[in-house]
Amino acid sequence: MAQVKIRFVNFDRSTALETYTEKHVENLLRRIETRHGDSKSIEVQFRLDNRASLGTIKNSEVMISYRYPGIKKILHIKKQGSDLRKVLVEAIRATEGMIQRASEKSEGGRRKLGKSKHSVRELREIHEAV
Repeated sequence: MAQVKIRFVNFDRSTALETYTEKHVENLLRRIETRHGDSKSIEVQFRLDNRASLGTIKNSEVMISYRYPGIKKILHIKKQGSDLRKVLVEAIRATEGMIQRASEKSEGGRRKLGKSKHSVRELREIHEAV
């Protein structure tokens, strides 16, 4: 099972934001669970700009880190904005897109090697129909 680590930088931990994050990361976790390979973990890091003066809207940043099975590098997605919740949703969408592209690359590699006659999507459709 994939693990979710949530870190807060330059501000105190928020249980409401943790709950919101876990709720929105569920979809991403389901997609990750279908991948075979090493242990899977997602790290979500919330960061506030501590250089902003008092009374101004602070710039916030959300970074999602994920080690994709079969790829040596850790994938990092960074999004910035003033509302942490909106930035989180944008980062999750970007991460889903990156995972989709990475799975299509690995799928193309399997086809070249002749390991699979069907695409992953076709196999999912066949599996769901049964």
